[in-house]
Amino acid sequence: MTRKLKVYSAIEAVLGRQRTWKLGRFLYLGARRELHNHPEHNGEYRLIGWALDAHRASGASGPVTVLDVGANIGEWSERAAREIAARPGLATGARLIAFEPAGAQRESLRQRLAGAGGAITVDVRDSAVGAAKGRVRFAVTGDSTGTSGIVPGGTSNGAAREVEVEVVALDDLGLGDTLLVKVDTEGNDFNVICGARRLLEEKRIGILQFEYNWRWIDFGHTLHSVYRFAEGLDYAIGALTQDGIELHGAWHPELDRFTETNYVLVRRDLVARLPHTRVAFDAANTLVEARA
Repeated sequence: MTRKLKVYSAIEAVLGRQRTWKLGRFLYLGARRELHNHPEHNGEYRLIGWALDAHRASGASGPVTVLDVGANIGEWSERAAREIAARPGLATGARLIAFEPAGAQRESLRQRLAGAGGAITVDVRDSAVGAAKGRVRFAVTGDSTGTSGIVPGGTSNGAAREVEVEVVALDDLGLGDTLLVKVDTEGNDFNVICGARRLLEEKRIGILQFEYNWRWIDFGHTLHSVYRFAEGLDYAIGALTQDGIELHGAWHPELDRFTETNYVLVRRDLVARLPHTRVAFDAANTLVEARA
């Protein structure tokens, strides 16, 4: 028996396999910064402020545009509106566009954002967002849930009420320069990214944040798909954490574990203005800080 197996066997003899598994998973997810995927703790809310401050520091002119794709009841949108309003120099002419196809959630979203006006233009839209214009089946899991979404492959399992909704591609909306796009579409996220190809090629988007989880499997996509898609684009890819962005220079099998977390595509000229660390995986598949 090898030394590693001896050490492990001794630990399991004390804790039992189930407790050893739980402890190992807890430590592993903690090291990956994936213990709790909530905007207050995973960097989502902090990214809004980081992006706005980076934009202001860059000396960029023109009004700020922020998109919330898969806005649900509007918690992220409300936070974005507050962060913009807290920076008077950016609030004038600012636009917040939120997409939510589920009717009850969209109404809650509108009510939540009703007081976020002033210098900020709020635009709530009822379409879904994907790779191309069309119509899709959309599963509504409840009036207050955050798990409604496009039915992958158009085939339902009968577990939710379905409606047909319009789907649009970001490339077709005439958006112009957009500072931050947040995407949370229950597994459909890579399709949203594909539908923004031209905007990304033209470097019109500053930061595109997207949620990644096991639902990507139903749509036939992986993080590897994102890396292949981004080849030749002037964007870096990284994992979002509470402390900043962990930039991965290349895809690695350790990334595709389908644990729910958030990643970002960051235009390279913005990287230096955002809190970030460059990381890589060594020969033992351990995350290490990469050499400059």
